Amino acid sequence: MRQQTERDRARHQLRIDAIHAIAERVNASYASELAQLNARIEARLLPVEPFRQSWNVFRVFEVEHQRARWTQWLGALLGPEHGSRCARVAWTAFCDAAARRAAKLPSVGSSGLADASHWEAVAEEVPAVEHEAADLLVTCPSMVITIEVRLSDASHTPAAAGRAIAENRLSINTQRRLGLVLLTPLEGLEHEPADYIQVSWRDLGQALRRALRNEWSYEQQAVVDLWPIILTLVSIEQDLLDFALPPGGSGNLNTQLKKLSELASYLEER
Repeated sequence: MRQQTERDRARHQLRIDAIHAIAERVNASYASELAQLNARIEARLLPVEPFRQSWNVFRVFEVEHQRARWTQWLGALLGPEHGSRCARVAWTAFCDAAARRAAKLPSVGSSGLADASHWEAVAEEVPAVEHEAADLLVTCPSMVITIEVRLSDASHTPAAAGRAIAENRLSINTQRRLGLVLLTPLEGLEHEPADYIQVSWRDLGQALRRALRNEWSYEQQAVVDLWPIILTLVSIEQDLLDFALPPGGSGNLNTQLKKLSELASYLEER
């Protein structure tokens, strides 16, 4: 009987030792993965990094989920009258995002629609930005563009008013192209209606980061000129994409690693 008890204790201790050994290996694996993810993220951060900014201007004024306020902000960001350098970088980024999305899934409709090559070319032009029918109307020498901003429920058909105004403006100069853009939280490439380019907020965030990286210098004036774009990225990434560094929430280690992996992928996509 005593021998049986000792054997049982020995088996129990072996099980405990095995569990501890497995736990140590798992923890070591998680620590290694965490270190790799942090290194990947650090390698892609900007000199003045939005994820390290503690002040979110959209949250301060409680407008981070108000579509009209986002539309106004983007209109001001793209308009050169509010700062030519900032507007040029923001416009370059927006056209880059639209061109990449148009290349993946070209719009289908009339022959006058802009394709990826038109979006790449119009990035070199200076846009005139107006607010029309709750949309943004952008006119350039080679294109007339309507941008409808959506923060949620983006699966519905865009409002007809913005398209009508853009088409009417286009009729004045039939040599220009028509660009129809839905700025949306959706990530899929399928879009409806098919003549709209669906640019996701993720697309725009990544494009703004690429444009900032290309433009950045360590001069104080660069920070001043480009600060509105930094503030825009803060809210896009925190409020619309739900990214954080370090990841927020009280999830387990596996959940935290998943969030960091998603963030690393976002930063590394070019």
